[in-house]
Amino acid sequence: MSKDRFIQLLAALIACGCLLGGAAMVPMIHAQRRDLQLSFDFEGGGRQPPKYVLAAAALGSFRGLAVDILWYRLEMLKRAGK
Repeated sequence: MSKDRFIQLLAALIACGCLLGGAAMVPMIHAQRRDLQLSFDFEGGGRQPPKYVLAAAALGSFRGLAVDILWYRLEMLKRAGK
């Protein structure tokens, strides 16, 4: 076995080990997200108005980007004195 092939095999084994380790941590991460209330509950028992639930579902993981854009707009309006 050549040195290059050995390095490739070792890198593939390390990558697989990292993926398996990450997959094993997913349940613990989800439990912490629920405990710290870091996740958005779409079925909140009717506590949120439908427009907020729909907006959150439509944006998905782009919610953070939308918040950043709105924050930037707010700062620009504040600097303009509005």
